[in-house]
Amino acid sequence: MQTYTWLLAILVNLSIGASTLAQIKNPCLELERKAVDSLVEYTLRQKAKKSTIEASLKLIESAIECDSNQWSSRDNRIVILAVMGEYRMAISAVDDEFYRSGKDSSQLVLKAAYFEQLEMYDSADYLYKGLNRYFEGRLRKDPENESLIYHTVFTEFKTYGWRKAKASIDYYKLKYPKRTHLLKLLKSIHP
Repeated sequence: MQTYTWLLAILVNLSIGASTLAQIKNPCLELERKAVDSLVEYTLRQKAKKSTIEASLKLIESAIECDSNQWSSRDNRIVILAVMGEYRMAISAVDDEFYRSGKDSSQLVLKAAYFEQLEMYDSADYLYKGLNRYFEGRLRKDPENESLIYHTVFTEFKTYGWRKAKASIDYYKLKYPKRTHLLKLLKSIHP
């Protein structure tokens, strides 16, 4: 259930991105928007047909063929593969994107989550621990960065458990009581 909630949060962000994409007149982005709309429909409807998600994958692959430099299409393909339950393919796509995009470490958090879905817990734990050390180091250099705060606390939760993550969440709630976006992100971390 937690994974479903996590994926739903991603989908909400995708749908917001899709509404922005709709404002741009570009045939490649139009394909991406249709793919995201189809993905959101598939995920939100309990009885949606499998053909809906398959169509979403075909659309996003067409968008990538149309413009292979459009990073959001490549990222959306990863999410679609995960929603389809194709975690091995999603892991491979994360690896490809990680090396292509300049090594965005937040993509590795997705990879660790996909390892969990495949019950490859040793691989997931190893990756979460390494990511936690990495995010902690980056956070020391940029302590105001909300993304780094979130990723540090999330990987802390996955590495050390709820008690340690809860202490960090409480610390950041006191430190940044008016940063609503950060507080919403931190609230999404729970056992």
